[in-house]
Amino acid sequence: TLSQHEFNALRKINKKPESTQRELASDLDISLGKLNYVLNELKKKGLIKIKNFRESNNKSKYLINHP
Repeated sequence: TLSQHEFNALRKINKKPESTQRELASDLDISLGKLNYVLNELKKKGLIKIKNFRESNNKSKYLINHP
């Protein structure tokens, strides 16, 4: 099950895939540290891949589509 922060992060990444982590944290009104925690939790759940996430200009490609 997803927390509200995790759900909101997934929506923002999908909506603004070009966003940096700093921009995402600001848009979500959470700290950069909290965003990093949320992203790591999403990775553990298999919902995103973080490899090269920071350097990516298309963060939505890291979302895993579930049927």
